[in-house]
Amino acid sequence: MLLANGGIPTTVQRRRSALSRFSSLASFRFRRRFSHSANHSSGYNTSELSSRTMSGPLRSPESVMASCPATELNRSAPFVLTARVPRLSVPLAVPGKNRVATKEGTVNPLKKALAYINAGIEKMLLLRLDYIMEENRILRRQLGTRLKLTDAERWSLAEKGQRLGKLLADTVTIVKPETLLRWYRELVARKFDGSKNRNYPGRPRIAPEIEELVLRFARENRGWGYDRIADAVNQVHPEASISDQTVANVLKRHAIAPSPERRRNSTWHEFISTHKECLWACDFFTAEVLSKRGRLVTYYVLFFIHLETRRVVLGGVTPSPDTEWMRVIARNITPGFDSDLAGMRYLIHDGDKKYPPFDAMLKGAGIHPLRLPPHSPNLNAFAERFVRTVKDECLNHLILFGERMLRHALREFFAHYHTERHHQGIGHVIPFPDERVSRKTGDVVKSERLGGLLNFYHRNAA
Repeated sequence: MLLANGGIPTTVQRRRSALSRFSSLASFRFRRRFSHSANHSSGYNTSELSSRTMSGPLRSPESVMASCPATELNRSAPFVLTARVPRLSVPLAVPGKNRVATKEGTVNPLKKALAYINAGIEKMLLLRLDYIMEENRILRRQLGTRLKLTDAERWSLAEKGQRLGKLLADTVTIVKPETLLRWYRELVARKFDGSKNRNYPGRPRIAPEIEELVLRFARENRGWGYDRIADAVNQVHPEASISDQTVANVLKRHAIAPSPERRRNSTWHEFISTHKECLWACDFFTAEVLSKRGRLVTYYVLFFIHLETRRVVLGGVTPSPDTEWMRVIARNITPGFDSDLAGMRYLIHDGDKKYPPFDAMLKGAGIHPLRLPPHSPNLNAFAERFVRTVKDECLNHLILFGERMLRHALREFFAHYHTERHHQGIGHVIPFPDERVSRKTGDVVKSERLGGLLNFYHRNAA
């Protein structure tokens, strides 16, 4: 069946069309058969019954039969009674049984017809519901992940699912029925929840900015107790007037331990921040160099980096870093031999087997080596970051012919790294700028190193 505009009719339109055809057919059979049998048996006026049932406002089946005189019908003969049926968009329902007897023992045919229609529509709706549920199960299996519902979606499902009653277990497919009922209980409890408007007894909490200040003082000063933190806060905020107990409550809410425990639990970040002025780190990195015979030779480069200023000192370059070579490097960096490493008190390095003889000589010179645990490159992050920088910006772009070229490339890069390159870790500034950085007038010119591999732009002297 197609509509006038060529579209496919909806379910409601198909129902209305079926009811209209049923009404026309029933009317035709009534006039033909009832006029022949009922007039001769009981003298019943068919035109009167037709006028009572088909004209005027629509009435219920009970009122129609009540207005008609009782008659004894032949139950063996086919009989159809016609009444105007409305075009409903919802299933029809007739309470009670399909066959209802009158005082004379007759059957109400209108109720029987409506019951047949209701049964057909209910069967169609059940088939559609079964298809939709199976389609939902297939879609859920294809998703393969747990559905994430918002609170509004949960409450909507809970409100509609609570009406199903015993049918809930066979209908719900997204969640378990117990979960849906729990959502409904939470929805009901939310209706009567007045905690937002409740006034709690006791002293109100301190202002958020005062609480942030207490937390800041506690994190930045591990040795400060409750009294000292309260005195410091009252000094910068006289209107706060907090006590040591208030400080204790704030720290307890944020899971910050008291001062004795905070002192014992020092982190690497705090240790490095405290000892930056006298703390150095060292590490090796390798570079492949072509020899005179065209073979690739692996060279080991040892460097030292100052954590506070990012100053890098080249320790040595060798293809074989044996014990004797490491002892020579240790003698060169001890106080009195190289002013670049003056002030070193602590030296961080990994657990390489090359370092034991090196550490023995450092301890004799008053330098404390700090050996890192295995598989922890993040604890030597400054040195590891420099290795990546020198390779990405310089060595990976060069074909090195001999040790001399390697040393020249490292020397040029170290000069660029100290005097021409900005460092994000120290506020995007140049660690050791020269006079070119201070120029504010003149044309912008470029200074090149290694044939334009390392560039620096500055103002030209007037």
